[in-house]
Amino acid sequence: MARILVITHQLSHTGAPIVLLDMVRTLQGAGYEIEMISLLEGELRKEVEEMGIPLKVQNHFIHDEEAFRAKLSTYDAVIVNTLLGYEVIHILKYMQVPVLWWIHEGEHFFEYFKSVIPDMKTLTSNIHIYSVSGYVQRIIEKRYDVWTPILHFGVKDSYDPSGLFKLENLLREESAGIDFEVWDPGHKKIRFLTVALYGDVKGQDFAIQAIEKMPEELRKKCLFVFCGEEARDKADMRILGPVLEASEKYDEVMHIPRQEHASVLNLMSDMDYLLVPSRIEPMPTVACEAMMMKRPVVISDVCGVADDLTDGWDGILFHTEDVMDFQHAISRAVEMQQEEYESMCHRARAIYDEKYAMSIFEPNVLGMMSHIYRRRKLIMMLSGRDILDIFSLSMEEKFREMGYEVMDFDNRDIASSLGRMDTFIDSPVTAALAFNNTGFIMEIVPGKNIWEQLEIPYIDFLMDHPFAHKEALDKLPSTGIVLCPDRNHMKYVQRFYPEISTTGFMAHAGKEMHRDVPRIKDRKIDVMYAGNLPSAFVNQIQPDFETVFKDYDINMGELSMDAFRELVAHPEETTEAVIEKLIVRAGGKFMDDELSWIIEKLRFVDLLAVSYYREMSLRLLAEAGVSIALYGTGWENCDFVKLPNVHYNGRISAEEVVDQMHDAKIVLSTMTWFKDGTHDRVFNGMLAGAVALTDTSIYMKENFDGIRTVGSAIEGVHAGTGLISETPELVMFELEKKMDHFQYPTIHEMPALVKRLLANPDYMQQIADAGRTRAKKTETWAARAIEMDQDLLEML
Repeated sequence: MARILVITHQLSHTGAPIVLLDMVRTLQGAGYEIEMISLLEGELRKEVEEMGIPLKVQNHFIHDEEAFRAKLSTYDAVIVNTLLGYEVIHILKYMQVPVLWWIHEGEHFFEYFKSVIPDMKTLTSNIHIYSVSGYVQRIIEKRYDVWTPILHFGVKDSYDPSGLFKLENLLREESAGIDFEVWDPGHKKIRFLTVALYGDVKGQDFAIQAIEKMPEELRKKCLFVFCGEEARDKADMRILGPVLEASEKYDEVMHIPRQEHASVLNLMSDMDYLLVPSRIEPMPTVACEAMMMKRPVVISDVCGVADDLTDGWDGILFHTEDVMDFQHAISRAVEMQQEEYESMCHRARAIYDEKYAMSIFEPNVLGMMSHIYRRRKLIMMLSGRDILDIFSLSMEEKFREMGYEVMDFDNRDIASSLGRMDTFIDSPVTAALAFNNTGFIMEIVPGKNIWEQLEIPYIDFLMDHPFAHKEALDKLPSTGIVLCPDRNHMKYVQRFYPEISTTGFMAHAGKEMHRDVPRIKDRKIDVMYAGNLPSAFVNQIQPDFETVFKDYDINMGELSMDAFRELVAHPEETTEAVIEKLIVRAGGKFMDDELSWIIEKLRFVDLLAVSYYREMSLRLLAEAGVSIALYGTGWENCDFVKLPNVHYNGRISAEEVVDQMHDAKIVLSTMTWFKDGTHDRVFNGMLAGAVALTDTSIYMKENFDGIRTVGSAIEGVHAGTGLISETPELVMFELEKKMDHFQYPTIHEMPALVKRLLANPDYMQQIADAGRTRAKKTETWAARAIEMDQDLLEML
């Protein structure tokens, strides 16, 4: 296993060294051989030595650079913790050893050390900079014009489902022993806890100022508890003083001295919210711990955690040092209904589970170290089409976070992109990733595909049925790999293109927007649909039958119309299966090469079938009087778009579609005849906090909980089994009646169900919450990047 040298600025029992030790434990547990250097001594030496890790204290390196360089060359990788390791970076930038530089500091550190920090824009490719939060990421981008991936630290799970933290730590630490019944009998007030060392950056003085200016009626509904070190040699008395004065003046403000860690968790269990009023806070550990304890945070938007929160959904944000906004945030917390508060508690915990749990941190560390050690590189092919590039760019962010170097190849400016690629390929490239064949056929040497020439795997993620990409698949480079969002599509490629060595299934995904997620009752759009009516474009691909099929005995024009009628009558069948069945019935016998050619020529039938049911779903809703916001092209000639309850808005960009979904109660999706797959509309709707409504597919029924009507009641349906589910995640309907154990409503029953849902916003909110939680965990493009990394890229 690789040898890693870990360099930290100090061994004090403070944030950055503590989380570094969590990283070291993870690497050591995975079999890495670790050695450490610290610039300063500290209390953590004992823990390091107990782990059996060789440790040396060395505060300068330049004075004996040659010897230190020789030492560095014996390691497989180096980890440098915090900005204060800049001296080591100056030496490492001239070496080949892979480096992880994990930066935790606020902007004042960058300013103070600006004369000695190396220019991050000019660092060599062996040095991989990671930011602990979006706050640090933005500082580096602003100062150096360098984008850095984020590596959050992990927080040990000390929460017990009973509502109390796990008590093993109390065997070593004393409880706070504070009876809040004296201060707030019956817990009638909303309790806010602030835990931090008293200092200017922590903003306790600002919080006191805002509390003093708060309307008395609001203040009397609150209890503000400030906890921190009182010792004058550690606390800033300019900050502690106002807190102590306020605690004497107001019954709603109290101060308690610094508590041991377990006691802080105990305090949190007695509170309603954690209040973080910081002026500068790259990554407040205590906020992550609060969410671990199912306590939402009311937090300044400058804090790193704020980037992972949606205001009003899983936390409450306010503008830093803005008294009015602070008071408004407190008011929102106080006035929140109990049911809404409990939902926020669960969603806060979900953020911890998704972002800060050790179960997330540990694999992130191991994956990142693996990538840095192997110097993984990707070329991301951008088409210039928003409906495709929205997928590429969403995945790219996660790939960078995992340690990949990523180069954007802009297909609109091939010459410039080739120039940048010439530099990028100075070391091996893991793969090029494209959606719908972007850049598949480029050449530098005439007659030689560029991806074959450079021996770079070309991953082609097809968003449509493969028969729409026959020319590209026929000419795919020998390094080509095809991914499909429908398992039938995967089988199609495997059958008709056996020369493609690797073909796989990968589900579609959604894009999560970092913006407010309104509750269902506050949304203005009842039902939203965004998509084209493809029958309007059939003439563009329909063949001239007399010319194209002049040598065939089968009347392909009649056969195609028979295929359309067959698909409408039996919508569970695939287009290719129906066409092949009718050809065989007509006496045709063709080899697969010719059969795939025929299917491609008749693929317009697929568009007709999609359009038939897409139009039917919108028409049924419209004629039932449901209010619809409709986006897309091809609908102009549909008479129902003129109904007063249908608001037809034409085409908008892919980003605008996702944004509009946040104002929709229900987002309707219709599969593009993906009978065993997925569509991004479903997951975009779920991530936007709407109720996703879609026709079924085998994959969707196997993997997602829906709902069905049983007499006058509605009940959840468990994925795969059809048993009752308490947490339905979306709503599905069948295009024809199915006698299976799911018993989902049909397309004709769907409008009545939609009306029932719209009349019950609380139940819709439950579905939307469960759907969003599920989608955030498993159905984002970031999740697909992780899947691709683990299941495919790791093997290349």
